[in-house]
Amino acid sequence: MFHPFETFSLGPFTISIQLLFLIIGIFLSYVFFVTYLKKADKGNYKEVENHVFVSLIIAIGIYKLWPFILQPSLLTSPSNLLYFMGGPYALQVSVGVSLLYFFIQSLRKKWSYQTFDSLAFGVVISLFVLSFFVREYGQVTPFSLGFKLDGEVYHPINIYKSWSYLILIISCLLLISKEKRFARTIFLFIGILFITYLLAPFS
Repeated sequence: MFHPFETFSLGPFTISIQLLFLIIGIFLSYVFFVTYLKKADKGNYKEVENHVFVSLIIAIGIYKLWPFILQPSLLTSPSNLLYFMGGPYALQVSVGVSLLYFFIQSLRKKWSYQTFDSLAFGVVISLFVLSFFVREYGQVTPFSLGFKLDGEVYHPINIYKSWSYLILIISCLLLISKEKRFARTIFLFIGILFITYLLAPFS
């Protein structure tokens, strides 16, 4: 697992590890989304795909710029644009705004429930990838298992999240029929809210 403030360099390009795995997670969710829609035999998947791409750009943009929205003084140093991203409620706001955009488009275009099912799976997959590879330090724990920093042991929140998201995905595929309208979408988003609520005391 990588520290969130580590960077990855390839030639002249440098990117934070957190942003790198966020992009990888979004790419995998995007591939799943398109594959799911194609299997559902939805002829309008190209149109939906275009709006998903815009939604992803919105989510990444808000997540990356969130620290500067909360604290504009960070913009005084250009190097901060490389290292800072995310923060309190950044993930919730970025995902929420992008989903709101997608939802408005779906109402206008009258898309099918399979579109929402595939999008919901995509969201959980991207959350799983980010939490699986990037460390997230929680509260100090009295136990010896966790992330050690400055002589203290912290709850490995990202490990809790990654396992929870994986169980959520598998449970949805096994327990919820794809023929039930919006059932998988509702199950997954209730699951995300439940996981967030369950882990809040340790974060």
